[in-house]
Amino acid sequence: MNTFRMRIVFLILILSTMFALPASSMTAGKDIDEFLIKDPVAQKWLILKKAKAGETYIPFGMYTTGSKHEALTKECDWSVLTCKTGYKAFAGTPDAAWNDFWVDSLSHTEDKEWGTNPPIWKLNSDSYVGVRAATAAPVWNFPNAAALIAKTINTPQKMETLWYFRASRESYKQHPYRALWRLGAKEHADVLIARMELKCEDNRHCAGDNRIVFLMTADAWKLSATQNAAIAKICAEAFVGDEAWDTHAVGPCLRYFGRTKTADTTMLTFIKRLMGTGDSKLEAARAAAYIPIKEKAVINDFLKRVEQNKQERTEGRKKIISYNNNYDIAIGAIGLFGMGEADGEKVIDDFVGWDKAKSELTNPNGWVSLMAEAPFVAETHRKKLIDKIKKVLPNVEKKIPKDSQYQRYTRVAACALLQLGDKAGLEPALDILKGNDDNEVKELVTCLGEKAEEANGNSVGLGSVRVGKDALTEKEARQLIDAIKAGFATWQDEGMKRSALNAALDIEARIKASR
Repeated sequence: MNTFRMRIVFLILILSTMFALPASSMTAGKDIDEFLIKDPVAQKWLILKKAKAGETYIPFGMYTTGSKHEALTKECDWSVLTCKTGYKAFAGTPDAAWNDFWVDSLSHTEDKEWGTNPPIWKLNSDSYVGVRAATAAPVWNFPNAAALIAKTINTPQKMETLWYFRASRESYKQHPYRALWRLGAKEHADVLIARMELKCEDNRHCAGDNRIVFLMTADAWKLSATQNAAIAKICAEAFVGDEAWDTHAVGPCLRYFGRTKTADTTMLTFIKRLMGTGDSKLEAARAAAYIPIKEKAVINDFLKRVEQNKQERTEGRKKIISYNNNYDIAIGAIGLFGMGEADGEKVIDDFVGWDKAKSELTNPNGWVSLMAEAPFVAETHRKKLIDKIKKVLPNVEKKIPKDSQYQRYTRVAACALLQLGDKAGLEPALDILKGNDDNEVKELVTCLGEKAEEANGNSVGLGSVRVGKDALTEKEARQLIDAIKAGFATWQDEGMKRSALNAALDIEARIKASR
């Protein structure tokens, strides 16, 4: 191919990823136009008339010019969770008039429905038709939403063609996973697990975000032993893989098998090994603490984290022991505390210490570090840790008018308590959501669920609230959602709205999972 022709081909490839082209250009396949002309779904929404010789250009395969559906694609792009139409539906009552469009947006051809051509979206000219419908599903709850979304990934070929754009190397595989999580569609867990086994053709450009979404949330579904065995097989391969598809799943795998308190010997071996090495050693330590793994090597690892951050000084004849503050010592202390080790409780007592004479936290930075790791304490010691935090929190709150830093210390404690499932965190969290400090609201929603899919050092503690038995009740958790919805009436920061909306949808998903 000569240089000029190569440049033309390259230009066409670039333009095809920038604009929504007519149906015949979106998918490489034989007779696609003729196929769509005969299809009832395409007939309902698309312009299917072709220009004849001498006629003005007709945008074949596009939405009717000036229709509300065409306007929606411009306003909301790929997600209704980033635009006014979506905000209005979330904060108020979703317009049921959109339901037919959302249902048809997920309509697609089957693997062998039209010869050797791959599956396509029937509204094929809309680049983001499936993605947008998936983001709309948990807000509109349109009829059969979960089943329709699950159907789009019920074969490997659908997963690879409907949710992955080869031309631009863009993967949208996380969107059906996130939608099904938010819809509470535990009944479709098998197909979600099965599709996690697929690897992208171009592994370097595919981080496996669908795996991350599933592993960071599905522990709340309390899946069966058979399902957990299938997940363990996937994670065992990820733990030893070196492609992005595998390495990005390591932290989420550790989180999943930690939160499910695994007894799988292979998973336990990986957790113990990864505590001491790699980018996910914090997540491995969290898993070991929560399960807990009461073995000498694990206890020694936690002790090492504490001892390396231990400081001793002498004042007169009295020896004073204090501790540096960081997340390494915090998870070490949490791990030891949950196993009944005194060295862990000493650190925790230092980090929650209150100086009555000075009316201040004795180690405010230690307090912050501890709150991030508190949700990973073993169940046997959860109530005891909650009581230690609750004992000091009223003093912290009273200090806010005199020292604004104590607003932050209150917020992180509220986050920890809500992630531990205690309603004592509810009132300070609601005060922030109903207040006028946008920065505090932004920080708060990151721990309520906006970053529920983040692992390792990027996570904000557990990243989500705990709902269900011996935790927040549905009524209590819904107060957070209602406060977020109420905020949309006055909040002006678009980024804050998006973050809060995502947090609310995660809380709603956990309510559904708890039933």
